[in-house]
Formats: sequence, structure tokens, C-alpha cells
Amino acid sequence: MAQEDLIIGEARTPGRKRRWLRNGVGVFALLLALAALGLWLQRKEIADGYVADFLAQNDIAASYTIESISPRRQVLRDIVIGDPAAPDLTIDRLELAIVPRFGLPGITELVLVRPRLFGSYRNGELSFGALDPLLFTQEEAPVAFPDLRLVIEDGRGLLDSDYGRIGVKIGGGGNLRNGFSAELAAVADRLALPGCAIAGPTLYGTLSIADEQPQFAGPLRFDTMDCAAQGVALANGAVQMEAHAARDLAGFEGGYALSAGNSRIAAASAAGIAGEGRFSWREGTFNALYDLTARKFETSAASAAELAVEGRVRAVDNFARIDLEGDLSGRDLRIGDDLEGAIGAAADAGEGTLAAPLLDKFSASLA
Repeated sequence: MAQEDLIIGEARTPGRKRRWLRNGVGVFALLLALAALGLWLQRKEIADGYVADFLAQNDIAASYTIESISPRRQVLRDIVIGDPAAPDLTIDRLELAIVPRFGLPGITELVLVRPRLFGSYRNGELSFGALDPLLFTQEEAPVAFPDLRLVIEDGRGLLDSDYGRIGVKIGGGGNLRNGFSAELAAVADRLALPGCAIAGPTLYGTLSIADEQPQFAGPLRFDTMDCAAQGVALANGAVQMEAHAARDLAGFEGGYALSAGNSRIAAASAAGIAGEGRFSWREGTFNALYDLTARKFETSAASAAELAVEGRVRAVDNFARIDLEGDLSGRDLRIGDDLEGAIGAAADAGEGTLAAPLLDKFSASLA
């Protein structure tokens, strides 16, 4: 009997263990469910705490309203960053698409509805107020575009600079590593650059990102450009550009086609200028190829129905030194009595500009 009792006891032991195991799993599942329910009921407070901590860690003053929170989507509205009386950024509505995971959630899409950004450029410093600690860090980390989809609806900005006020408008979206495309426009009444005044400048085009390389294509136009120190005055100018930057944003290259109406360079004038070429910039060195044609070119000592110049420009050490090479050709050239003196005077007037070496070459070609 003792043996039977022993056998029966041994047979019943796994059953009790299974019941204990089932009960333990049930209790653990119940605890998880209660914890999840608690997190769900307090999801707004948790999200608010995370956002508030992020803003506080970056010294960014902000206010906002949480519209909705779910495991895969969060919506904030009435976002104001900076001084409420003069904010640096406002966003009517911000939507985040989220992939839940352990640790911090992954953001797959960011939608900005009617963002308004305000900045300044004073004494060589660019600033966006309260956003500066986030935008301008001291870290030397390589540039990397996040793998997320960004959508901007009716985005606008205003940059108040030493040279004038520039308004910007942008709208579009796509993946920031490959597929982003947005229409970009920038306008100003007048820009007072060092030595030059530009009236009515506008920039319109498409800003895109392909294979982590930002690209821009579109025209830059202006009513007049007057650079008195260089003796250059252009009217009704337009430059059609296509350019793309390197992945590290340390350089760029592209092509252009330009045109202008009545123009003056030193002592020479033209009824119109047209041309095309390519350019590149890397590590403080600028290179450009140009092929330009001036119609009804005139000076006090010579004129031509058409004057063409083709060559290259190389600037090093951030334009501290500029080298220019080119070949001149003309059609219906008419020579005056004092050509050499007139060209010399024009070259003196354009000393230090690109006009001087071109005029010297023009003089040498007629010798």
C-alpha cells in the first residue's frame, strides 16, 4: 500500500506543477494587462512628459496642445516655440506616425501643417531663436538624413537679415533619404549685398532629395542688379539652375543658363546677354565654365553686333584669388579711332573685376 501511495503521489505531482504554472502565467498576464491598461489611460501624460523632457533638455521654450495619442499616431496642435509674443516657430498641427518598439518609438512620418518659421542673419550669424540649441550643436557628427517621410503643408518662413527681408514658401513631401520633393519659393523686395543692390529678386523651383543628395532646379530672377564698385549693371536678369549637393553637404555642382536685358560692364554696354555653363564648389575652391554672348556690344572706341566669350573661372581660398581664362570672338566688329586708349580706360575702371582680364584679352586680340 505504501508503494501504491508512492506511485499515486508521484503521478499527481506534475499535475499540481502544471496548475501552479498555469496560475502563475495567468497572474503574470493579468499584471501585464493591468500595466498596459494603466499606460493606455495615462498615455497623454506619458507623451506629454516625453515631449516636455525633450524640449527641456534642449533649452527650448514651447507650448502645445495634445489632440490625440494612440500607439501608432500622435497629433499635437497650436505649437508655439519661443516667446509667444514673437515666436520663432509656430505649427498649426503636427502629426507623427509611430512604429511601437522597445525603448523609444520609431517615427516613420512627420506631417507639418502650416508651419511658420522666423529667423535672422546678423553680423554673419544665422539664428532661429529658441531653436538654436537644437539646430546648431557643437558635435562634429557626419550629416545623415533620417529615414522618415516628411510632409509640409503650406510652410512659410521669414528671414530678417542685414541685406534685407526674405520670405520663403515651401510645400511637398516624401522620404528624406530618397523621394522627397517640394516646391520652393523665395522673394525679397530688395537685397543690399556688399557692393551690389538687387531689386525684385525671386527664386522658384523644386527642392528634392535622391539617394541622400539634395537637389534644386528652377530660375533665379531679378529686376535690376547694380554693382557700382565693380561697374556692373544688369536689367531683367534670369538664371535657370540645376544643382545637387554631396551627401555630406560639403560641396555642390550643377549647370546654369543665364540671360539679361540692357547691361553695362565697366565702360562697355550691351543690349542683352545670354549664356550657359557649369560650376562646382568644394573645400573653398570654386570652378566654373562659361559660354556668354553679348548683343549690340558697344564701347566708346569699338562695337560689335555680337561678342562671344568662352572660358573658365577658378576661385580659391573662398574667392580670395580669382583666375580667369577665355577666348573672344565677334561679328560685325567696328573699330574707332582710339581703341587702345578706350579699352585701357575701361580695364582701369573694371580693375579687380572679371571685366578687366576680358578687356585685356580683347585688346591683345586686336593688336
